[in-house]
Amino acid sequence: MFYAFIKAAISGILVAVVSETARRSPAFGALIASLPLVSVLAMIWLWRDTADAERIAGHAEATFWYVLPSLPMFLVFPALLRHGVPFYAGLVLSCLMTIILYFGMTFLLKRFGIVL
Repeated sequence: MFYAFIKAAISGILVAVVSETARRSPAFGALIASLPLVSVLAMIWLWRDTADAERIAGHAEATFWYVLPSLPMFLVFPALLRHGVPFYAGLVLSCLMTIILYFGMTFLLKRFGIVL
């Protein structure tokens, strides 16, 4: 139980650092957020929990494929905000678009023999 608390605390600190940095400098906050820190932490936790190289390799590869359909969100969301769409509505619409793109990516990759 203590281990789960430590994982959650470290992960939460990362989110707090990004949000506090972004409050002072949006570009620097974005740079930190764009680093694959969450993925690296997840791989560290997964390695510590399982020591299964194949599982971690699969996780890293799947992360690559899932990052691609998430990228348009970071262009669509600000465009919606700049066109007067309310924050939460824009966020929900962007997230729904990303979910649809995730399903599309999964479907497309299956056609090429890549199963996530």
